[in-house]
Amino acid sequence: MIPILIGWGKDTKSLAYLGIARCSNCRNYDHLYLCETSSKVTLFFVPILKWGKKYFKVCNVCDARQEISEAKKTALLAESRGARANAKIPSCKQAASIWQTLDSTVAGYGVNGPGLESQLGKVVARLEERYSEKHVKYVVSVYMDCLQRAKAGRGRELRRPRYYVP
Repeated sequence: MIPILIGWGKDTKSLAYLGIARCSNCRNYDHLYLCETSSKVTLFFVPILKWGKKYFKVCNVCDARQEISEAKKTALLAESRGARANAKIPSCKQAASIWQTLDSTVAGYGVNGPGLESQLGKVVARLEERYSEKHVKYVVSVYMDCLQRAKAGRGRELRRPRYYVP
C-alpha cells in the first residue's frame, strides 16, 4: 500500500517591498511589505487548492498587518513596480544602508547638535556618489520626516530599519 501525504494550512508570501514608511501601529519608521495569506491543501507537498486569499501591508518592526482590498493590492503592486522601474525606491538593503549612514551622522552630532545640517549635506553628497540620486533623495526625505518628529518630541527615537524580508 502506498501512503498518501495530504496536508493543509496557511501560506504567507511577500509580494512586494513598499519602501520605508511610518507604521500606523507602532509609529516606527521601517520597511513595509505587501503580503498575501491564503489557506491551502497539499498532496505530496504540492499545493492543489488555495482559498481565502487576503492581502496585508506588514510592518517589519511590530509585524502589524493592515488588511487591504484586492483593488488596493493591485494599485500598490503597480505603484511598487512603477517606482522600481523609475528607480525611485531603493532595494531594502540599499535603503537600510543609506539610513544607517544618516543615522550614524546624527548620532555623532545629536538631534539638535550644532553643525548637523551642514554635515548631513556632506554625507548626502557622498551617498549620491555611491547610490542613485533618486534612491538617496527618497531615503533622505523619509529620514528627515523622522528627524523632525524626533526634534519635536512627537516621534519614537530614531530607529534604524533593518535589512529583512518576511
